[in-house]
Amino acid sequence: MMRAAPSRWRLIPLLLITFWLGARSLDSDSIWLDEYFSIYDAGGGAYGPLSPADIWARVATRNPWHAPGYFTLLGGWGAAVGWEPAALRAFSLLFGVLTVAGTYRLGVDLVSRRVGLYAAVVLGTSAFFVYYLHEIRMYTLVAFLVVMALIVYARLLRVPQANRALWLGWLACLVAVLYAHYLTLIPMAGLAVYHLVFAPKNRRWWHITGIAALAFALFLPWLPSLLAGVGLAAEADTLHDRAIGTRHLLQLLATLFGNGSLLLPVLSLLPALLARGRGARFLWVVTIVAILVVSVLNELFQIIPVTRIRYLLSLWALLALLVALGIDRLRRVPLLASALLAVWVVSGVYNVGNSQFFVETPSAPYVFPLHAIDDALREDGLPGDFVVNYLSDGMASITYDRTADFYYRRRGMAFDNVEPKGSPEAQTAEHAEALERLSAHDRVWLAYVPRDARSNMAVFMALLEEDYRRCEVVLDAPDLRLELYARRSC
Repeated sequence: MMRAAPSRWRLIPLLLITFWLGARSLDSDSIWLDEYFSIYDAGGGAYGPLSPADIWARVATRNPWHAPGYFTLLGGWGAAVGWEPAALRAFSLLFGVLTVAGTYRLGVDLVSRRVGLYAAVVLGTSAFFVYYLHEIRMYTLVAFLVVMALIVYARLLRVPQANRALWLGWLACLVAVLYAHYLTLIPMAGLAVYHLVFAPKNRRWWHITGIAALAFALFLPWLPSLLAGVGLAAEADTLHDRAIGTRHLLQLLATLFGNGSLLLPVLSLLPALLARGRGARFLWVVTIVAILVVSVLNELFQIIPVTRIRYLLSLWALLALLVALGIDRLRRVPLLASALLAVWVVSGVYNVGNSQFFVETPSAPYVFPLHAIDDALREDGLPGDFVVNYLSDGMASITYDRTADFYYRRRGMAFDNVEPKGSPEAQTAEHAEALERLSAHDRVWLAYVPRDARSNMAVFMALLEEDYRRCEVVLDAPDLRLELYARRSC
């Protein structure tokens, strides 16, 4: 007991570092389209409130390729803390930090405190994992539930007498995993293979299996929606066209997990192949089977494009534990083990702030600073104002139609995303339509990115100033200029 304390105490600063890495980005950028859909499906802001039954119905009708569990929890979280994006993103941050703590616990239960600590360090400073600590999506919740299911399963195999709480925990974890996201079935497939092949076939084995069957029975009410979602995905030609091959998928998975390096995970995992013991076998079987399932599914159905590698974050804790096994195998050469662990930490923390590392993430194109406009309008905007987002080259108005609606609707403001392109006649027509839409409003806000401003923007401003006069420039920075125009007095 006296030797165990230092590992636990070392975990606390790590959790604080992970929390800091995630918290510093909670309000650093605007929500993107998938985050909007999370808020919408949870009944947030102007799109609710919704009861759990209403959320179930909305997801089943509009979004059947997702399960309703995350949106139901997010709805409760938003009702408690409010619907500001930073507050909602804290939900993901909470479960991300809990996943790091759970990974430590799983490593301790399966192998040793040292392996648990190493794994927590690798996961807690993983650049790709940290990125999703600030996104209003279900990925960190899924990672946490998978880790919790593995912890409970391992304890059910190990403890001499499992109490009622442990059995109920096993049922709750499985039901939660199923209702959180369909792709949690990937690591659960690895666990199922381990259970069928390697777990002792005794009375306890049958009890574990029976409760798993009960969990799947409790998922049956959602099965029609699942089948509808599968059907929609099968018909989505654009999804299949953008899907990457299995070789590219595995390479990208290893590179993102390795903080931008393919060599780093290879060097760390090779020593782990020499690890012995039931815990090491458990980790290898579950992880390898899960990766094989991903590879086969993608090969057969072409379901994972580059931007959806995030669906595999449920494997991050398992990969971190295998890396920890490899580092632990090198402990007879302490300098080498310490250096390898240090490289993981330094590369992860460095890439958290490296925009090039995230060039393939789905939110990379979402560069129009709606969150900064929203901050300014909180102080200076009035209900009934009209906001014109004059988009730069490369920005598609369809990208911002829904997210802008989230920001401006709650302020009681109308808006228009102006994206003039094509021939001069087409640009003139779009300008005319925008001016017609804003003409019923006495106050108009014009927002644009100065360094990327379109050459034809001066034409629009001249037309605007025929009926309005510029009152003030509220924000003037390279990434945003926000100007107030009024028809009457300022």
